[in-house]
Amino acid sequence: MSANNYILIKEKPSGTFEVLEKDFDGEGVISNVGIFRTLRSAVVRAEKHVNASEHGVEYGIRFSLGGRR
Repeated sequence: MSANNYILIKEKPSGTFEVLEKDFDGEGVISNVGIFRTLRSAVVRAEKHVNASEHGVEYGIRFSLGGRR
């Protein structure tokens, strides 16, 4: 992960949560971390992904909730 990446936790219309590592500048997907059935599982996995990176402390986690609209 570079210093310009962030983690996005996005609620899908199905009620699941998708976790992605995205490039802040280009908005491209760097890594598809996975799809999880609960928000708690998604957050835990996002934290593990960030902690496994060499720059983990520099990253933020963004949420996009309300995918059922």
